Amino acid sequence: MKPRLLRFNEINKEIPLWDFHIHTTITDGTSSIEEFIQTGINRGLQEIAFTEHVRKTSEWYPEFIEKIEALREVYKHKIIIFHGIEAKVLNSDGDLDASDEMLDTAELVLGSVHRFPGFDNVPTVSNYHLAEEEFAKTEFGLAKAILKNPDVDVLAHPGGMFIRKFRKNVPTGVMEELIELVNRYDKAIEINSSYLKDISLNAEPFLRMNPLISLGSDAHNKDELGNIIQFMKKIIETGYHD
Repeated sequence: MKPRLLRFNEINKEIPLWDFHIHTTITDGTSSIEEFIQTGINRGLQEIAFTEHVRKTSEWYPEFIEKIEALREVYKHKIIIFHGIEAKVLNSDGDLDASDEMLDTAELVLGSVHRFPGFDNVPTVSNYHLAEEEFAKTEFGLAKAILKNPDVDVLAHPGGMFIRKFRKNVPTGVMEELIELVNRYDKAIEINSSYLKDISLNAEPFLRMNPLISLGSDAHNKDELGNIIQFMKKIIETGYHD
């Protein structure tokens, strides 16, 4: 089963108590699956998705799926649990660092830009020295390629590398172009409270184009779980949402 995603304008004062971007000790998180589940229950979350970082060679993946599905049955009357993946884009064709098994079985596939293709399209960090304009062109070109990949459900933390390197939001025109592709290819775009600090600069295209969105805290420890809900409340309180 796949989680139900909402359009941006469906989010109102009854913000869904969902968090669809979580990393545990299986990869680079510091809290276990069980700790996240219990924290989610304690905080009143209704639905969560474990979206571990994967590579094509991640041998732990079958065991991860088996564990999530077993725990889903245990906690089915308290919280809805999904299993998914976050896979980085490898090249300008939009290919992901995930095996066919992962892409076929994950209930939520997040495609993200974490590296730029280097020599022979090997992902590298060596070109982080690029000037702002070239950096943006490279990252957003890869994001567009992700959206054309039929295996992807969600474009994760759009502009995340740009935001963290240059400490500014994604340019409005670029975000508008990404949302247009999200709608064209029937994808979702993530609102990620770990990366995005101020949605005010990009509220207008979200309101006008009304894309499917996925809500994610990008939680790497249980204390961060549900941060996206508070972030969405701030969006509404600032008046940038109808």
